[in-house]
Amino acid sequence: MGCLLRLGCLLLLVILGVVAWLTRDRWTHRAPSPAVGIESEWAPLSESGAKRTRDAIAKLSATSGPVFVTLGGSDVASYVFLQLTKSMPASSDSFAARVHDNQISLRASMKTSELGSAVMGLLGSLLGARERVEMGGSLGVLGKGVAEFRVTEVKIRGVALPAVVISQLVKPLVKGIRPAGLDDNGLPIAIPSYIGDVRIANGKITLYKNVQ
Repeated sequence: MGCLLRLGCLLLLVILGVVAWLTRDRWTHRAPSPAVGIESEWAPLSESGAKRTRDAIAKLSATSGPVFVTLGGSDVASYVFLQLTKSMPASSDSFAARVHDNQISLRASMKTSELGSAVMGLLGSLLGARERVEMGGSLGVLGKGVAEFRVTEVKIRGVALPAVVISQLVKPLVKGIRPAGLDDNGLPIAIPSYIGDVRIANGKITLYKNVQ
């Protein structure tokens, strides 16, 4: 009888232990694990993405049309950067873009000899004949028909350039007359005259009609 009693107590303890383990979260009030942000992937520039952006922007031109459109970042990146590829060094290829949080970025492979003396003086001994260059920044409307890609970050072979070197890399890429208000780190972008503002947030880009 004592043996059966001891076995019964042991069984009861095992059951209580299993119940306690299954309900541990309810009693310990553990905070949920924070969500891990997923960084946007690099995507090749595409004419199809640029066309979708042009078609969406065209809706803003209608008097009865929407006052803003929100688009996937990769489509707008293609619309923006396919213009800028014409200003890049002749050796540039393998263009890709991404939008993450409130920043838009362009990546390309190019000959290091075309990056300018400021870059070569700083990193020349570390670079090969060709390197991957990443430029990240923001978009803004300068005036009627003109926007800018303001470069705030440049990485070459994973090494971030100081601000003073970024401007020396970016300024020579502007061809012809510099638009009024263009930042020293800015690259001009042609946009329809009815676009009044642009915002980047959470991997999306919103374009606003000029309602003035």
